[in-house]
Amino acid sequence: GINAEYGGELISKQFFDNLAIEMNETLQETGLLPLAQLSREVSLPVSTLAKELVPRVGDLIIGTYDKKTDTLFTTAFVDRQAAKLRGACSAATRPVHLGKIMEVHGITASLGHGCVKDMIASGVCKDNCRVTALIQSSYQRSTPLLKISG
Repeated sequence: GINAEYGGELISKQFFDNLAIEMNETLQETGLLPLAQLSREVSLPVSTLAKELVPRVGDLIIGTYDKKTDTLFTTAFVDRQAAKLRGACSAATRPVHLGKIMEVHGITASLGHGCVKDMIASGVCKDNCRVTALIQSSYQRSTPLLKISG
C-alpha cells in the first residue's frame, strides 16, 4: 500500500522496505550511515527517511539510530570507537582534551562522549581520571577535558 507522499509522488511501503534492505547492506559494510548521505542519494528529506526507516531498525536494519545526528551505527562500529577511546585515554600521561583525542583517532563526537560516560559509570576511569567541562565558544556546548591522575 501507499505509505507516504512526497512532492506529489506517492511512495509505497515496499519502496521503504527495499530501501531499508539496501541501506542495511551499506551500513554493514561501512559501520555508519548518516541519513543526510542517503537523503542525497534518493532525493528525499532526512525527516522523511527518519520517519519511515527508523521503525525498521532492529528488523530490516541491523544497527542503532542516533537521533541527535540522524546517523545509523552498527554495534561493531560502536565497539571499535569505544576501544580506540579507551586505549587513547589509558595511554594518556597528562591532561588531554577529549575533542583532540577523538579528532586524532577518528572517533565520532556523539559516540565518544557516550563512551566516556560509560567508562566513568563502569569504573574504567574510577580512580585515575575525572572529567571537567570546558565551554566551546563557537558552539556553546560543553566538551569534556579528560584529566588523568596517578
